[in-house]
Amino acid sequence: SFPTRRSSDLRIGLRLPYRSMDTDKGGNTALMAPEVCLARPGSFSSIPYSRSDLWAAGSLAYQIYGGHNPFLGGLASRSYTEDQLPALPPGTPVLVQELVRALLHRDPSSRPSPRLAATVCQLLLWAPSTWCREDCGTPPGTQEILQWLLTMTTKVVCESRWGNSAGAQFEYTLVATFLASLSMREVRAALAWCREAWLDRQARIE
Repeated sequence: SFPTRRSSDLRIGLRLPYRSMDTDKGGNTALMAPEVCLARPGSFSSIPYSRSDLWAAGSLAYQIYGGHNPFLGGLASRSYTEDQLPALPPGTPVLVQELVRALLHRDPSSRPSPRLAATVCQLLLWAPSTWCREDCGTPPGTQEILQWLLTMTTKVVCESRWGNSAGAQFEYTLVATFLASLSMREVRAALAWCREAWLDRQARIE
């Protein structure tokens, strides 16, 4: 029955019982995350999907930024290493490059959570650029973050009522969705991730 199926979903989460090779893993085999591709069937086996979409998003980012997806006719998700990942096309923002690199970690536990990755992207789109720069200095305080959120909210509430273009309305919808679901803790975590990403990048270059 439906209640039983729902209870089962809540119990196993984003894991698919994988008892035989007949189970359909779903998706494009070239774009399966390593943990999905390498899963082996067994009486107590399951396929972990909780962070597999993060990996797929990371691979598709190459195409979004005008490059070639390295896993389509190139690297194999089951056997690549992180140092084999090619650079993203020129012009890709540095923190986007670092985020994609993080999303393509072979170990799913080393990838950022979906919520953290989404919040980082939202900050890169709409937060003051000084917050996410390499020389960002002291992180913004609570009042500064709240002032930014208030400005964003006012902009959406007021300007979305006017006869703006479809593109502007779509952006207002994205901002409104972000504002409706964020928390101060998540914003701070995303800002901390950006600072750490800059430090990691500098350490690799040196």
